[in-house]
Amino acid sequence: MQSDINFHRRFAVLAALLALTLTERSPALAQGLFQLSPKTNAETMKADERGKRQALVVALAELEIRTHANGNLYLPPNALMTREMNEYYRKMVRAIEFCGFRFFPKEGGVSIYGKGAMAIFVDKLGNLVGTEVVASSGKQSLDRHMADIVKLAAPFGQLPERVLAAGDDPFHLVVAPVIFNFSRSESDRVVDESASCSGG
Repeated sequence: MQSDINFHRRFAVLAALLALTLTERSPALAQGLFQLSPKTNAETMKADERGKRQALVVALAELEIRTHANGNLYLPPNALMTREMNEYYRKMVRAIEFCGFRFFPKEGGVSIYGKGAMAIFVDKLGNLVGTEVVASSGKQSLDRHMADIVKLAAPFGQLPERVLAAGDDPFHLVVAPVIFNFSRSESDRVVDESASCSGG
């Protein structure tokens, strides 16, 4: 039994790495979290990038294993979804991005910057059931802010009848990773302050 678990864990790690490498639907998941900073030397940047990538790969693999074990449906970046679910997913991400731009994180009135990844748990009606930090920004306040942004964006509306193009096994929740990148350029973005954050 233990060898089976180890095999599935190694397989999930490889699958998560492949998803990060090959994804075209969400290139931010493959690149946005690991943009290089000019403030450190090249070798340090490369080592830091590799370390973050490996940590995220392992975290996503473990998330996928737990998701399936709990009877939920995990949506990796390269998931082959139905046309309706692709549109649903894009709408959901747009709602979260908009809330992130509208409520840019600040401390003491000063914008704070950082990158991180969260898993969001959504039921079939599109209600947010929970969030989980997959890759921390390194700042607790920013991690909390990421969760708050997702809560503001929800609910997302009822899921399509079918999620995956190949057909769905029974599931309770959909679990999807979302990347956050609070950068200086995004803090200057102008948004409609009167518009609602909610994606539903």
